[in-house]
Amino acid sequence: CVEPSSELIQKFWECAKCQLQAIEDREEEEEEDRNEEGDARDVMKNVCKLLYFGVVDVELLGPQVVSHWMSYGPEVAEVVKLTYSRLKQTGNVPQGQLLLDSLIAAYEREDVDNLEREDTLLQQTSCRRLANKLASLFAGFSYTAEDKREVFKLVEHGLKYVLDRPEKRCYFFECALAAFTGKLAPLDAGRILSMLRDAEGDITPQYAAEVVAEYAEQIEERSKAKVDKILEKQLNDAARKPSRKTEGADGDAEEEQRDEDELEAEKADEQEEEEPE
Repeated sequence: CVEPSSELIQKFWECAKCQLQAIEDREEEEEEDRNEEGDARDVMKNVCKLLYFGVVDVELLGPQVVSHWMSYGPEVAEVVKLTYSRLKQTGNVPQGQLLLDSLIAAYEREDVDNLEREDTLLQQTSCRRLANKLASLFAGFSYTAEDKREVFKLVEHGLKYVLDRPEKRCYFFECALAAFTGKLAPLDAGRILSMLRDAEGDITPQYAAEVVAEYAEQIEERSKAKVDKILEKQLNDAARKPSRKTEGADGDAEEEQRDEDELEAEKADEQEEEEPE
């Protein structure tokens, strides 16, 4: 199978976007006798087939498809979800980069830069809904060390995207990256915080600098809360360990030393697996 050219793929996607936009416009005009979700599902299925079966490069269409995850109802969302699962299995594109590119596509499509900070629309953007959905993928027992690295890369590269043009992209913190702040490991949060602190003095205009400063404070607060929670758990675990009253002072000291050694080993293991590639 010969892979179509990037120009042909771009034209195909532009046609699909026009169909989706027509469906969305019709939804706003008509109140009865419509089946927009079914129409949008059919359009997205045609696009997703190219990705699912590896006909086109993931980097060309993957972000655009994932960026519409929350746009057209549950049936379309299910199509996009299955396609994303397939892309994740193939591993052709790093998960963090794919999700970041999807968030950027959603953010730029909505022209969020022209909204005011106090505008309620800023709290209701599809980019924010998409970010919350994508962040929920990194949860539970399936949240691995590899996932932690991908989240760090997503936030790190998202930060670079904002700092490249902060006057136009500062709301990307609030609409997209904020959903992933709580997913950062403490060490990774420290790295992101250091990047933000280094950049704060060079950011203009003032409103953009304020947004960056607020995001830095958010990371710092959540990182401290996570560290406090870890320490509290370790203290509670230590308190639940049965004491050995029959042992003398030397035996107690040896047991305490073993506990300290185990704790240090656990910390070293966490640092090693959380170290980004």
